[in-house]
Amino acid sequence: MCSIIGSFNLQRLKELSKLNEYRGTHSWSFSRVTKHGDVITKRGFGPLPIDKLTLEDTDTGSYYIAHQQAPTTSNKTESSIHPAVVGHMNLWHNGIIKSHDIRRMQDRLNSSSTWDTELMLKLIDDSDEVTDAISTFDGTFACILTYYGVPYVFRNEISPMFMNDDLDFSSTKFEGSKQLPPNRIYHIDINKRVLEPTAQTFTTKENPFYFGE
Repeated sequence: MCSIIGSFNLQRLKELSKLNEYRGTHSWSFSRVTKHGDVITKRGFGPLPIDKLTLEDTDTGSYYIAHQQAPTTSNKTESSIHPAVVGHMNLWHNGIIKSHDIRRMQDRLNSSSTWDTELMLKLIDDSDEVTDAISTFDGTFACILTYYGVPYVFRNEISPMFMNDDLDFSSTKFEGSKQLPPNRIYHIDINKRVLEPTAQTFTTKENPFYFGE
């Protein structure tokens, strides 16, 4: 599986990236979300070169997100590297959506895309409420979503997402961390540096481990 890590602290992000590097080295992304709502991303293939990357933060109010992708695809185009981008939204995803649900989303959206993350984001964009789309996803997912530059985090009951009180996030458990509660969308408030539960809840599909047709 892929990994998602997040932190206000670049050094902490580097530590978490090394903890998660076993989860995938196919591709990587490194993003800075500013308190003004800008999302700045660098992407590449291979292991995340965290020690060589810098994203200058002149306003000292940014949140950093990195993604390391498992070798579950042979796609070598940068457009297939997380986050998926649709309009004003970005989506980082750890997990996998079942093949029958990919076909459902392709039909619903009249899309030829085969990338589950992009289809998920397109369906979110096409729905009246974010959770209307999320409740239909059949598979496993833990995600960070930015909506007009505002970051949110959520997971279903299967994909892991660990966090601590400093709002460090990791797909792999780390010292002092706990699981993010599933089936609810949480707002990462960059200015207050707190995690706020929203009123938006969703459901996890039954038989999440069954990936047959």
